Amino acid sequence: MIDWCQADPFWLTNILSPAKLRKQYDRLKIKMDQETPYQSNLPPDTPEIPMYNWAEE
Repeated sequence: MIDWCQADPFWLTNILSPAKLRKQYDRLKIKMDQETPYQSNLPPDTPEIPMYNWAEE
């Protein structure tokens, strides 16, 4: 999620702390899931990083 929001021009300037990431997480997840691979701002060779599910802890 951090990699994705830091590659997005809008969210790059709006997610500047862990607290802000937690606050906007649901909105970011929806936006990220709506994008198709060709719309992603991440470079094509970016490895998939396992996502830590902080909500379950």
